[in-house]
Amino acid sequence: MKIVDAFIFYNELDMLLYRLTALDHVVDQFIIVEATKTYVGKDKPLFFEDNKQMFSRFLHKILHIVDDKLIVPDIAKGEQWYNEIHQRNAIDVGLTHLKLNPEDMVMISDIDEIANPRVLQYIKQNNLAVNYASLIMDFYYYNLNCKINEQWYHAKILKYGYFKNSKMTCNEARMGEPENYFEKGGWHLSYFGDGEFIKNKLENFAHQEFNEEKYTNIENINKCIDNYYNIFEQKKCDRYLKVPIAENDFLPPLYDTLLTKFIKC
Repeated sequence: MKIVDAFIFYNELDMLLYRLTALDHVVDQFIIVEATKTYVGKDKPLFFEDNKQMFSRFLHKILHIVDDKLIVPDIAKGEQWYNEIHQRNAIDVGLTHLKLNPEDMVMISDIDEIANPRVLQYIKQNNLAVNYASLIMDFYYYNLNCKINEQWYHAKILKYGYFKNSKMTCNEARMGEPENYFEKGGWHLSYFGDGEFIKNKLENFAHQEFNEEKYTNIENINKCIDNYYNIFEQKKCDRYLKVPIAENDFLPPLYDTLLTKFIKC
């Protein structure tokens, strides 16, 4: 059984390096899908290709898929969502290229959804017959001290044979609700970046209802980060918890060496 980690990528170079390092020992193949446009139709560089030297020790197991079919969308019609879905579905181009066996396992997720390597190792060592499951993840905003009081279910792991027979697209697999799940399946590290990084994301992702000055203003973003506020409500939210590292017994692997800039207390 092989484990394939397949995900979409925009510009998150530090998160990519972290993900590859944390999962290298258990993942057999990485599929990185990167587009030549943002979801709002702006031309963008291929950040992975331009920074390939950062990932030199992983290149032998990386398949980089370039999606050059994104459109310049009519935002009023919500066409930017076509772009997100198209990029995610391009994961299947990589899966087809790899010529996988039916029993191989495929993760379909976003760059900031980090699987628990212990769960992957357990699946691999025990050759688990799980067709389709959610990796239930702890959920963070901004850094490892701002924990959301709910869990994240969108990262999925599927047996390749089941996936092909189901006729699901990769986006449908991500958005589906499988009966099976793995507790402590990983960590969703959302908006892990500074004010400029978050501003850029808000201006270019599919949720264009949040591409407004009150959200993209860097001063407001930094205020939210510093005060553990909900970035979209810009005020204290009961779901956002300040959790010191010393009080957290389930943290991502290698956090104390590779994620130190995302630790506040």
